[in-house]
Amino acid sequence: MKLHSLLCITAILVLVLAACTSEGRSPESLPPTATPAPRQPPTPTPEGGGVNPGFFVLNLSQSDQEGLETRAGEIYQKLIGSGGDVDRSALIEAYQELAQYEPVGGEWQAIGPAPIEGVYLPHGQVPGSGRVNGFAIDPRNSDVVYVAASAGGLWKTEDGGRTWRSLTDNQVPVIYGGIVMDPHDPDTLFALLGEFDGQVASTYGYLANGLMRTHDGGATWELIGQDEFLGASVTALVFDADGVLYASSGQEQVYQAPPDQPEFGIFRSTDGGDSWERLISCSDFADCVPNPDSGVTAYLGGFMDLDISSDGTLYASLCNVECFGTQLLRSTDGGQSWEELDFSDAIQTWQTENEVDVFYIDDEQEIPYLEGLELAVAPSDPTVLLAGGGIYWDKDGEPSPWSYAMRSTDGGDTWEWLAEAGDYCTGDGGSAQCTYDNIVEIDPTDADIMYLGGSFSLEEDTFNWIAIIRRSADAGETWTDMNPSDSEESLMHPDAHGLAFDPNDPNGVWVGGDGGVYRTLDASADAPVWDNLSAGMNILLFIDIGLHPSDPDYIIGGLQDNANTYTTDGGQTWNGASQGDAGHSAVDPFQPSIVYSQKIFEFFTRNENGGEGGWGEWTGTFGEGYSDGLDASDNWLFYAPFVVDPSNEGVLYSASNAVYKSEDRGDSWTPISDYLSESGSIQSLALSFSDPQVLYAGTTEGVIWTTTDGGESWEDVTGGNFPPRNVTRIAIDPTDAQTIYAVFGGFDLQTPDSPGHVFRTTDGGRSWEDISFNLPDAPLNAAAVDVRPEYAGVYVGGALGVWVLHASRGSDEWRPFGTGMPFSLVSELELNPETGIMAAATYGRSVWLMRVP
Repeated sequence: MKLHSLLCITAILVLVLAACTSEGRSPESLPPTATPAPRQPPTPTPEGGGVNPGFFVLNLSQSDQEGLETRAGEIYQKLIGSGGDVDRSALIEAYQELAQYEPVGGEWQAIGPAPIEGVYLPHGQVPGSGRVNGFAIDPRNSDVVYVAASAGGLWKTEDGGRTWRSLTDNQVPVIYGGIVMDPHDPDTLFALLGEFDGQVASTYGYLANGLMRTHDGGATWELIGQDEFLGASVTALVFDADGVLYASSGQEQVYQAPPDQPEFGIFRSTDGGDSWERLISCSDFADCVPNPDSGVTAYLGGFMDLDISSDGTLYASLCNVECFGTQLLRSTDGGQSWEELDFSDAIQTWQTENEVDVFYIDDEQEIPYLEGLELAVAPSDPTVLLAGGGIYWDKDGEPSPWSYAMRSTDGGDTWEWLAEAGDYCTGDGGSAQCTYDNIVEIDPTDADIMYLGGSFSLEEDTFNWIAIIRRSADAGETWTDMNPSDSEESLMHPDAHGLAFDPNDPNGVWVGGDGGVYRTLDASADAPVWDNLSAGMNILLFIDIGLHPSDPDYIIGGLQDNANTYTTDGGQTWNGASQGDAGHSAVDPFQPSIVYSQKIFEFFTRNENGGEGGWGEWTGTFGEGYSDGLDASDNWLFYAPFVVDPSNEGVLYSASNAVYKSEDRGDSWTPISDYLSESGSIQSLALSFSDPQVLYAGTTEGVIWTTTDGGESWEDVTGGNFPPRNVTRIAIDPTDAQTIYAVFGGFDLQTPDSPGHVFRTTDGGRSWEDISFNLPDAPLNAAAVDVRPEYAGVYVGGALGVWVLHASRGSDEWRPFGTGMPFSLVSELELNPETGIMAAATYGRSVWLMRVP
């Protein structure tokens, strides 16, 4: 049968709820699991919206980078909203405008987490930090280590991980997929921009644009290769013995690309990265162009990995479209010619031994559904290779994910399936994510010592998460679980993304993942001790935060893959809570010991002990959450909005493309509106403090609805001058339900006929005024209103930090608010005038606080 829908990564939530198996069980013995959600492209721009198809990228000269910074993430994609043609210089010009203004207000304080002290796993707690994708270790001094932290930038330690410092606060770090050190000059490093994998590429892959290079150990950086890697991720970078560089490009999910996006390929540089020569394109062996009827205007798939042997032989893995089919390629002449390698015997053995059929993506049974491959060549033996990736088996006519590993001892001519390696990167078949968390490495001194890592396996009977990293010392015949559940010191946060060996002792291994940085000094131990070395790295990916109504030291937030976290001491310590992903979070104003979080889609959770506890303490007796009445078939954002009524105890509102109300703290929900958007979703909800019958909802299509009777009736109050971009936040004057501020994502450059970032109404939406004034043209995502005389005004946050328009001064000029905070992506801005706390959550740099008593 044909594969009609695109499959995406199922969240950790599904893994928790899914029926469990033990490592080593064959796929056919698995009980039914939740079906992965379909991959949906961004909502198309309404006809007549004035938005040209395009792709937002940055193209910076070295001089442009000084004093500039941006972050990106899933939230950023929502800010971009409807897409549109954005010149590469747009955000840079916005940053350059910052120099015209002196900041007002006080100093922002970094309050962590750095890291969270205890993120919950089924069998224990581990520290939690932001996603780390790669390492580079100085061979002259093993204590000098560089880290690529996705949306958190580049970091360096000179004392073996006891302390860290950011290298990119004054640069434009974008998204970092890895970091590579020049083997001939350890002070020269290359940071790979972009992330290939399916979970993140569709949301902030458009910011990938080349490599960052330093010649002075990270003190200064410059951007290179931006034309060759436009609209793609740099997936790998390797050196030959003469110092020639080879780099590969690909992107699993991009829905809009620039008109001049180059085809994915493998490139060579003989001048240290200053210039690049294309050696091979995706179309030479595969198809990276989607069906023209799909509405996708981008290359998809491409080269997922690239490696080189000690004799100069190059090996590459290549994906069709979104990795629905995978090939292995080899070149023995420096990339001038390539041949496809046949590993069908390994796949056939996997199929026969498991007594299942591989799923094919076409009716002709020509292309088996293999989802990408990571690969490694043994540094000590150029004939030994290890590879591993995703495989889909036919489960009653539908694809079901699994993974496999295979080994070659003849340079790739033949391959053997490694049966005992198990299912290492799909969470025992619970989630299709071998393009997200997939580690394949070989010891630099011993070709028989191999490592696989990524997701986890489920321990039989206990359902504990184990085997995030597994090791073989006998060429794959047997494997050791490096994270056994009976050893507290061996626990590790999934998912794992990068592994590096100490160049002076290969038994010392560093691992990076969604929980930050881990290191063991004895990888050969039966139960290695893993030290979490993320202390001081404030790189958490916050979606949202909530403040306590009376306690200035209490803050709670939701994060990507680190669930919820809260602090009771003003940020000195942060405690883990719940499990998996978490989104918008809030404190009950009547009983502050009760806290809420809408984790993903319609899944609503509640905790009645200030946030303390794991999955069961948040999701109720049967782990089902508090979502009764919320229709899962609605158009829910991954992180859907909700609000708590400050005037009526127990009343909550949540939104998909309709609005729901609960009068019993989430035990049950009732829809109070029809669909307010047919093809989009509600992205922002706001409830009036002065009149709780008044509620506003803003959509991903730039439309605002309001009700003044508690949801009995709704009125479209969209301003005629609104841009057709996401309404990312609505803020209501706490003393006047008629005064509302609407904040928009994206760029004016996307909608030149309808510019604007902040709009105000003083008559409940009957008329709107564009008060963007001098705001630089950059996305916004947060807003707060203060009516106290000393601070009166509206505060907004987004890609350029926090800005304020002081109403008390009658000003029509926005000013940067506060100093000390990097221009990270502000995902939420919360103000409690009673406690004098203003807090900014960022996607990539944790939480920042300012006291405004």
